[in-house]
Amino acid sequence: MPDTSDITAPPGWTTSPSVMKTDYYWPADEDVRGTEQAKARGLADPQPLMRLALAESGDMYLFKSGDKFYIWNVTSDVVSVIKAPVEQGKVLKALGEMAVRTPPKDLKMEEVPVSSKGTD
Repeated sequence: MPDTSDITAPPGWTTSPSVMKTDYYWPADEDVRGTEQAKARGLADPQPLMRLALAESGDMYLFKSGDKFYIWNVTSDVVSVIKAPVEQGKVLKALGEMAVRTPPKDLKMEEVPVSSKGTD
């Protein structure tokens, strides 16, 4: 699992592995749940960074693949790439706005379709 010690989670989000249930949703040795959703879209080596608490209007993960950030909506299994902002600090700030404004005004995302090839 990635080192998230340099991330200060915005309100409503967490980096706690136990709350994120990284062993369940992001197992390194299995293509299930979050790992499966990322790989089905051709995204290699997904690294979960934060989870939005269920109490905050949803169940979402912020993860990184390569140099891009993505949101996985657990309920709908939709994965979206964050198009703007692209810097980690600005992404975290924009996600923090989710508690007061949905969607956050500075967050631009685009759905990533399931790939016919995946990463195989």
